[in-house]
Amino acid sequence: MSQSYTVDCDKFTKNTGTNKLCPDISTIAGYIVCPYNYSIATKDLAKLAATWEAAIQAEKANRIYPFPPVFNFEDQSEELVLQEGTTSTIFVREGKIRFEFQHASGRYKHEALRSHSLQDVSVYLIDQNNRIHGTTKDGITFDAQNLEQFIIDKLKINNGTEGTITSVTMVFSDSGKWQDKPAVLDTRDADFNPLSLEGLTDVYLAETGVSTGSAVKIEAEVWHSGIKVNGLSTTVGEDFIVKNASGVTQTVTTIADEGDGVYLFSFSTPLGQGTYTFDLVPSDTMATKGYEAREPATVIIS
Repeated sequence: MSQSYTVDCDKFTKNTGTNKLCPDISTIAGYIVCPYNYSIATKDLAKLAATWEAAIQAEKANRIYPFPPVFNFEDQSEELVLQEGTTSTIFVREGKIRFEFQHASGRYKHEALRSHSLQDVSVYLIDQNNRIHGTTKDGITFDAQNLEQFIIDKLKINNGTEGTITSVTMVFSDSGKWQDKPAVLDTRDADFNPLSLEGLTDVYLAETGVSTGSAVKIEAEVWHSGIKVNGLSTTVGEDFIVKNASGVTQTVTTIADEGDGVYLFSFSTPLGQGTYTFDLVPSDTMATKGYEAREPATVIIS
């Protein structure tokens, strides 16, 4: 009779003729924060800029976030844990993998980065040679590494000798997978540079000038910076959407780009009295990529 429950102590060992394997990881220069258990189906898909851009634009549950360039990286992994006896040594466990990153920062940048702290996330690391580092379940998928902890520390402010810094700590949830199931994506023959990927830019929308039922001007700026957002699509329905207080989409006749971040909305059927919101459509459907409205502009027609 066979045993129902057993533990397989065998471990598949690989050959050690590794002289022809090149050094495949250099200093970590960037990383991409992803939803927990994030995966790309194949290597070929992972080599397409469109795959990453679509994920950056995706709805928030499936969105990825390239973090700013790394200023400094430290491997602060825990040492191997052994128990020493009088006659022998017992292996207890491998130490946890823990990385710390520093980013040149400021108060508003720190606010944005800190919003990701203590979330359930996974990560792809990017080295200085533009290789993206993940794991693989089966030699086909390209998986992000799940994290046990992702912590954004308090902002360290410029003290006259050191700049303003945001520190990020990552603790891997499964160091075995990182070590035993490596997947390194060489992007030299890809159509993008992974260190050049950027997350969405938050846009602040506000009413400007005097609005009437026939004409409303909306100003678009980068959140907290005052930089004007020019070049948004003026084709009705591509980038902007207007709704009444009940959430019903309103019919816009034309949108004109007046420059300096100002967009003129015209209505051949004037808006009636009431409250309206002027917003960007969801980022994954915008004709102009790379933006998301932080909140809509509220306009009261009286």
